[in-house]
Amino acid sequence: MPNPFMEKFGSKAVRRGGTFWFAPVDAIAVIEVAKAQKVLVQGLDGAFLGPTSTQPSLEDSWDYTIGSYPYVSDRYAHAIEFIKIRENKGLHFDVTVRNVIP
Repeated sequence: MPNPFMEKFGSKAVRRGGTFWFAPVDAIAVIEVAKAQKVLVQGLDGAFLGPTSTQPSLEDSWDYTIGSYPYVSDRYAHAIEFIKIRENKGLHFDVTVRNVIP
């Protein structure tokens, strides 16, 4: 099911299947808008994108859902810092948000 919140950022993303892959600066912008609009960020998936390939990186991914460890008190600040630390690695990020119904 399409996510109307993410569709607003489609022009900034590389789309692979139903996934929006953002350069670090654009992923941070998505997170900032999510915070302002109280849209829950559920996780980040980092990946290296080639012309026809997507290489996921587990060490560059984070899950904020219930039961994730370690606990993070401010997921928005953490997500932004997490991406900033990795911004020179050549990664793109899938920002997973709770599906928002218009």
